[in-house]
Amino acid sequence: MRACWFSHCSLGTITATGIKSLMIWRFVSGLGLGGLTPLTVAYVAEFCPGRYKVSAAMITTSAYAIGAAGGGLLASFMIPMFGWHSVFILGGVAPVLILVAIAVMLPQSIVDLARRGRSDLVAKAMTRIAPTISVDPAAPISLAEKASHLRLLLISRSRRCAYDSSSCRKRKRANLQRPLR
Repeated sequence: MRACWFSHCSLGTITATGIKSLMIWRFVSGLGLGGLTPLTVAYVAEFCPGRYKVSAAMITTSAYAIGAAGGGLLASFMIPMFGWHSVFILGGVAPVLILVAIAVMLPQSIVDLARRGRSDLVAKAMTRIAPTISVDPAAPISLAEKASHLRLLLISRSRRCAYDSSSCRKRKRANLQRPLR
């Protein structure tokens, strides 16, 4: 959705008739790209094995800066040959093509699949992420399990407890003083 927003606004930039309309189009497209950055980092982190999450998030964030610099370099060649409109046409068409490739190649979010009760697809995605674990594709996913796993993620990130949330709550008060291993 944000990629379509950014793409639409980049294409809209070629209709700018003055500096004011150009600034408005660029501001609105910047909102789309600014919202896309954290979503991309979260999506990449969701599908990476635990030990690669931080590196993948760093590479993804750095790719935006590299892309911006590369876009400026590419624009320096395109503008003299094709005019300034060509940069925004490319900036509007390329995200749509990338979005189509992403829609075809990337799996859906595990949390989204779990909310829809697609335990077979959750098991498939989990085995892609961690091939060493055994996941039963026929096992149903209940709302309590989904909430527990989300809490597990949040609790383990806060480094207070690395266990499931139901047993963690009982031990949390006693274990706050004891350091994690």
